[in-house]
Amino acid sequence: ITESRSHDAEAVPLRVPGQTQFAGWRIEASILDRETLSAGQIKGDKSLFCEYLDFDRVRQPVVVRSRRAADRFWPLGLAGEKKLGKFLTAAKVSREMRANILFFADREKIVWVCPVRIAETAKVTEQTQRVLMLEVMRDDSECHTS
Repeated sequence: ITESRSHDAEAVPLRVPGQTQFAGWRIEASILDRETLSAGQIKGDKSLFCEYLDFDRVRQPVVVRSRRAADRFWPLGLAGEKKLGKFLTAAKVSREMRANILFFADREKIVWVCPVRIAETAKVTEQTQRVLMLEVMRDDSECHTS
């Protein structure tokens, strides 16, 4: 039996490559050749809302979704999985920010807690050949401010 809550947006599969809309956000997914990216681009020269993942280590399809009660996550740089709530607390993520976090998951696990951290299992390494670049932007088409 699957548990669903009315306030949770359903998981939406990403168009890879392509654009996907989710809960007021626009997600741009691209597949890049590892050789075209510098280590600086992958490690730091990017916004919090842009991430690079090892395309071949991420089990398609990738979905974007909201948090689920039993979520676990293996944060980049840590020795193993943690309960998502404990990770967010340790990362000092505020309650207001938690409401706006997007979760990107493949068939098996969370690969990016956006904009906090990617999963250890999805990081780009020297062996990576294809890179999945995800960029998350506010969906301006849903904003009607002048």
